[in-house]
Amino acid sequence: MKKIFVVLISILLLGSLFAGCSNGVNDNSETFTIYAEAGSLNKEEVTEGFKAFYKETTSKDINVNINITFYTDTDKMIKDVSEGKISCDLILAKDYAASVLISNNKVQGIANTATISDTIPNYKNISSFITDAVNVMVETDKGDSSKIYSVPFSFRTLGVLYNRKNVASSELGSFSIFNNSSYKGNIAIKNDYRDLFTLGAITANYQDIISSNDYRDALNKAINKFDYTSRETVMSQLQKQKSNTAPAYMENPADALLKGNKDVALCWSDEAIRAMNENSDKNVKLYFKLADEGGILESNSFVMPNKASNKEEARMFLNYILQEDVSISQMNYSGKTSVLGTKKLASEADDTASDSANFSYFFGEGNNSLTLKNGYYPTSDEAMKLILLQDMGDSKEEVISMINRITSNTLLIVLIVIIAVIIVCVAAFLIYYMYKKSKQKNIQKERMENTKGYRK
Repeated sequence: MKKIFVVLISILLLGSLFAGCSNGVNDNSETFTIYAEAGSLNKEEVTEGFKAFYKETTSKDINVNINITFYTDTDKMIKDVSEGKISCDLILAKDYAASVLISNNKVQGIANTATISDTIPNYKNISSFITDAVNVMVETDKGDSSKIYSVPFSFRTLGVLYNRKNVASSELGSFSIFNNSSYKGNIAIKNDYRDLFTLGAITANYQDIISSNDYRDALNKAINKFDYTSRETVMSQLQKQKSNTAPAYMENPADALLKGNKDVALCWSDEAIRAMNENSDKNVKLYFKLADEGGILESNSFVMPNKASNKEEARMFLNYILQEDVSISQMNYSGKTSVLGTKKLASEADDTASDSANFSYFFGEGNNSLTLKNGYYPTSDEAMKLILLQDMGDSKEEVISMINRITSNTLLIVLIVIIAVIIVCVAAFLIYYMYKKSKQKNIQKERMENTKGYRK
C-alpha cells in the first residue's frame, strides 16, 4: 500500500511539473533585458514589434520576451553597471557613458568589424558621419578597431531655441546672445552641468578657436578640457553672462519659450523639436539653430555588457531597431534624430517650408540641396563644428560644484541666511529674557523668605 502511495505522489508531482512547463514561460521562451535612458524608446511598440520580427526572420519556435528598464541618471547608471549591480543584455546610453564603459572593459564587442554587415545587416543603413565619429571615440578609448563595441541608434545636438517674434534675425545663430543685456530676464538655460560648461567653454575661448589653423581641434580642446585653469575660465565667463542677462536655469527651458515666458533658450534639439511640434500660440514662433561657434553632438548607442546571456537575440534586436520604419517611428516618439542616412529618412524629414541646404555629409552624394524639418539635421557647415563631449573623469565633481555655485540663487541664499540669523537672535533674546525673569523671581522669593524669618 505504501509503495502505491509513493507511486501516486510521484505521478502527481511529474504531472504538475509538465503542466507548469506548458503554461506561461516555458522551455520555448526566452527573455532578454534592455537598460535604456528614459524616453529613448517606445517600450510597448518595440516589445511587440520585435516579437513579430523574431518570428518572421527565424524558424525557431521560441517566444521572445523583452524586459526594458529605464534609468534617469546617466552617471548613476555608469556607476551601477561598473559595480555589477545591473544585469542586462543591452544598454542604450549616451556616447560619453558608452565610452566610459568601453574603456573600463565593462562591455564586450558586439560584432567583428569585418563581418558586421552579416551579423547586423541593417548596420549599413547608419550614416557614415555617425559611425565615423563614434568609432574614432571607441578606438581612442579602447585601442581596438577590429570589433564594433557600440551601435548608434539616435542623436541630438546642443543649440539655441528662439522665439522669432521677439528676436531679430541678426541675433540668430550665435552664443553671444547669452551675454547680450538686451535680453536680460528673457533667457532660459538648461540646468545641466555638461550643457553649461560647454556654453562657458566655447564663449570664453572663442577668439582662440577662430584664430586656430584647425578649428575642430581647437573647439574640441576648449570643450573637453576640465583642469583647474579651464574650470576657472569657464566659471568667470558664466558669471559674466549671469550678471549681464540674468538667465533662468531650469530643467525644461524649451517649455519656457513654448509658454511665451522667455525668448531665448539653450537646449537640445529633441527638446526644441517637441516644443515646436506643440506650438500653437500665435504670439510664439519657435526656431532652433546651432550656434556659428560650434556645439555638441550627442549620440545614443547600444553596448553589450560582458555578462550578457542572450547575445544572439540582442544582435537580432539591433537589426530590428535599425529598420527604416522602426527608426522613423522611434524618432517621432523621442524627438531624437535617427542615425540612418537613407533616402527614406531624408524623405520623412522633408519640409518645403524650410530653406534648402547641403546635407550630403549625412545622406551621401546628391543630397546637397534638401529642405528638411528644422531641428533634426545640422547642415554640412554646422556638422563640421560639432564635437562629441567626453567624460569629465575625476574633474566631474569639481565641475558640478562650480556649476551649482553659478546656478544657485544668491539673493535667496542671502535672504535665508539673514532670516536664520534673525531667528537665532530672537531665540537668544527670549532665552536670555526668560532667564533674567526667572532669576528675578528667585531673588524676590529669597527676599520674601528672609523677611519672614526676620519678623519671627
